[in-house]
Amino acid sequence: MKLTKLLLIACMVATSSGCAYFGLGSRPLSELTEKYTDESSKFTSVDGLVVHYTDEGFGDDVVLMLHGEHSSLHVWDAWVERMVTDFRVI
Repeated sequence: MKLTKLLLIACMVATSSGCAYFGLGSRPLSELTEKYTDESSKFTSVDGLVVHYTDEGFGDDVVLMLHGEHSSLHVWDAWVERMVTDFRVI
């Protein structure tokens, strides 16, 4: 039992140290804004959280694209590029 606890604690410390070493912790908003925004970037507040989105294209039909938890809106760049001539893409 003691060995299991010790191994678990060692794994948690190693994981935390590795995340900090590789910069996987929280980053300042200014750093993220500089790296991931462009001229089409917009921001809104949802339940006190700042949400980054883009609103591009023309047309009456709207396509809303949502990414997963550990990705960014840029996973949709290739799709947006193809659809903005016919749709409003958010």
